[in-house]
Amino acid sequence: MPGPNSRSSGRGNLSQQVRSSVPRHLGVIVDGNRRWARENGRAMEEGYKRGSEKLSEVLGWCEAVGIEIITLWVLSVANLEGRSAKELRAASEVIEKSALALAAEDHWRVNVIGAMELLPEDLANTLKRVERSTSENPGMLVNFAVAYGGRREILDAIRLLLRETDAKPSDLAEKLTEEDFSKYLYTAGIPDPDLILRTSGEQRLSGFMPWQSVHAEAYFCDAHWPALTRGDFEQALNAYATRVRTFGT
Repeated sequence: MPGPNSRSSGRGNLSQQVRSSVPRHLGVIVDGNRRWARENGRAMEEGYKRGSEKLSEVLGWCEAVGIEIITLWVLSVANLEGRSAKELRAASEVIEKSALALAAEDHWRVNVIGAMELLPEDLANTLKRVERSTSENPGMLVNFAVAYGGRREILDAIRLLLRETDAKPSDLAEKLTEEDFSKYLYTAGIPDPDLILRTSGEQRLSGFMPWQSVHAEAYFCDAHWPALTRGDFEQALNAYATRVRTFGT
């Protein structure tokens, strides 16, 4: 996990064009820890451990090129419902250790997004402590998407909106704007992602930030998360730099 040598001032082989068009907010669908373990004859726990170590590298790469915000989807609501108890224990332990290591780095700001009430109490409490202890740090904003699901986020936003407003539903239907609704999402106040990177070859977003990603560019990398290289990362930035963003117009 992040340590004194995790940050780098270098920008690799990025061209000037790429350096001038780096995404402000990068979303990452962290995928392939288990497949990496299977393909390399390793235990599942080793796959999660290697994935945690890769996180340190990627955060360093992001900061080196000037990315301001990164959102890492590390555990989905579907994972909580479909994985074995053994796998969830292994994943939870890695997430907890990763969050604590980020706090110990005392540099990045950690923000947890997701349905925290679905997590084991100890893990949820640890993540909340990390949020509080890093809230004033000056570095990059690191969003941990844990127990996250896009449909769940939208439903939670609707529930929160209804709880916090005195307006009748009929009045809300007439007056509610996109800007108003965005204030109730997990990412309230955070700019939408410009680029979403998914590892492990899957070419879908799987419900990652469905509201926020409407104008985001997407890049799908074949490498499993633990095997992601600096070259893979730079290829994603190169692809982003060549795209003409129309924002739906």
